[in-house]
Amino acid sequence: MRPHSNGGVLYGMRVVGSIGAGFLFQLPLYGVQATTKDEDIGIATASITFFRSVGQAFGVAIGGTVFQNEFDRFVRKAVESGSIPREFVVTGAEAAGAYSSIGKFPQTVVEAYRYVYADSLRTVWYVTTGIAAAGLLTSLLVKNESLRNRGNNSKQKFNHQKGSKQLEDVV
Repeated sequence: MRPHSNGGVLYGMRVVGSIGAGFLFQLPLYGVQATTKDEDIGIATASITFFRSVGQAFGVAIGGTVFQNEFDRFVRKAVESGSIPREFVVTGAEAAGAYSSIGKFPQTVVEAYRYVYADSLRTVWYVTTGIAAAGLLTSLLVKNESLRNRGNNSKQKFNHQKGSKQLEDVV
């Protein structure tokens, strides 16, 4: 991806990411439920939700760190090459909030920053693609399990029998 990439590249990358994210929403939950003992399904479901949230936090932290470091590296290169004067330097920590102020810089500096942003984001794509590839390779080690004939046998199931002591205690 470059600042002046055609629409096929710009939208194609978004479609690929969206399809991948769609697969990641519910499919891991089924895998956990298929491999868990019946009495532990509730705990396993809560655990995968918790660890997914922790993983998302780490993903944001890793992506943000990679972006900021690469942004600083590309700005340093642009300053050394003379395409960004020192008085127009924006750091990686300021990059997310400085987008509107960068638009007020001279046009040549704005164009240089467009490439800095694009190159930094490309590096984030490379890193996250590597992490995704590692996850794909790890998933090949998972054995085939089935949810067929499992039913609802967990400790958290509802007791629908009329006159049961549990229903009487609640009412």
